[in-house]
Amino acid sequence: MLVRHHESEWNKLGKWTGTRDRHLDPYGFKKSEDMGLLIKDIPIDYAFASMLVRTIETLSCMLNVCKRYEVPTEHSMALNERDYGDYTGKNKFEMEQLLPLSDRSHQESFA
Repeated sequence: MLVRHHESEWNKLGKWTGTRDRHLDPYGFKKSEDMGLLIKDIPIDYAFASMLVRTIETLSCMLNVCKRYEVPTEHSMALNERDYGDYTGKNKFEMEQLLPLSDRSHQESFA
């Protein structure tokens, strides 16, 4: 099973987060608990998360809501999100409008 972190403070604002450490927002915490309830009856031998706080919060919420305190966890930088460089912290929807149409061939990267 592979799970992505839920909504962070910057996700809600449409900002590229990348390697910046941002917490989940209240909606992200709630949805992480909801995801935990979806897996409550699935055996889990081991859980991995990146070193970023939003992924640690997501994993903690998921395991705590279904009282899976015994699951061993490991955090690894190898799982961290990619670095967006100069785009980090910028609004992805506003940046899309600044790019010439010829540079929009990979529009899915703005989603």
